Amino acid sequence: MSDTIPTPPAQINEGIQATHVSAEVLAVGRNARALKYTDSTSNQQALLQAVEQLRQGLQSLSLPSHAQAAIDDDMTKSLSQ
Repeated sequence: MSDTIPTPPAQINEGIQATHVSAEVLAVGRNARALKYTDSTSNQQALLQAVEQLRQGLQSLSLPSHAQAAIDDDMTKSLSQ
């Protein structure tokens, strides 16, 4: 028996082992942290476009007037928050 304590390797691969990785953010290893910053202006514009598409789709459903009014009210409240 040996009295020596084995030393760990200088580098340990704790991450993804692959030939191709695709991600918007990636954190690998012990205590790793990944952050992504986005432009809120472009996100807001995309949201407004999606809401407009939803409005147009709902109008094509020919809902009763009280149902359409309730949806319009909910959408207006959601956008003002």
